[in-house]
Amino acid sequence: MILNNSTRWNSTYYSIERGLKLSTALRVFLQQHAQDLHDDQLSEDDWQQLQDVVDALWPFKYITERLEGNSLTGSHGAVWEAITSIDYLMEEIEEKRRDLQ
Repeated sequence: MILNNSTRWNSTYYSIERGLKLSTALRVFLQQHAQDLHDDQLSEDDWQQLQDVVDALWPFKYITERLEGNSLTGSHGAVWEAITSIDYLMEEIEEKRRDLQ
């Protein structure tokens, strides 16, 4: 598992994405320890919500990785690249907002 933390960009995305990749093993664990966990279980709706969160955060992960790095040609973090990235993120946010209505 990857733990979420407040000092790493995209840690929420990576944490939930890993949990989804390991969902079969996690479901087995939850089932085996159901008595100990009581109400701390994940329903099918919870798993779907986690997938929705990963889908919504993916554009931010993509842009973060796209802009990081040390380029010799003036890209990867140049102002012109950041502005087009913000436009891309705004389009993605608007699309997600329309989907949720």
